[in-house]
Amino acid sequence: MFKKMLSAFGFSLLVAGPAAAALDLQKSVLLSDAFGGSLAIETSGTVDIPGAETTGVAVFTAFHPGTEARSVDGEVTRNRQRNAEEVVSVYNGELTFSGPGDDGTGQIVTIAFDNLQVTRAGNGPEFSGTVILNGEVIDATEMPERVARILGAVLRFFHYA
Repeated sequence: MFKKMLSAFGFSLLVAGPAAAALDLQKSVLLSDAFGGSLAIETSGTVDIPGAETTGVAVFTAFHPGTEARSVDGEVTRNRQRNAEEVVSVYNGELTFSGPGDDGTGQIVTIAFDNLQVTRAGNGPEFSGTVILNGEVIDATEMPERVARILGAVLRFFHYA
């Protein structure tokens, strides 16, 4: 009956399978903190059903992810591939953290990433690749808990991209 109604108005039904074209993504995000720091993220890639492939570049400039006492400088690139089963993000770059150490004096910590891969599927994230902490090369699977927490807090800002 519906088909007859559409035909009466000059429409015809076209039955087709799911056809989805990939969409191009271009996104720029600028976050400014209350202390004059900034985080600029440029993201580009393609998005389709059920996945996506994107590249994001984050530039931290005296950015304060929490308190005024701690700031982050540096650049990180994230290549991300997502499908229905998993999300794989690969990070490369270097960040310098400035702020008070455990003893209250100024401390500078540098963390670099060399193909740090974070795979999210099933029960939680799995890490592979290399983290370089103040010049010391560490396998990502053996990363100290404190470093993992810091990275999680800072790389979480890619959520905005």
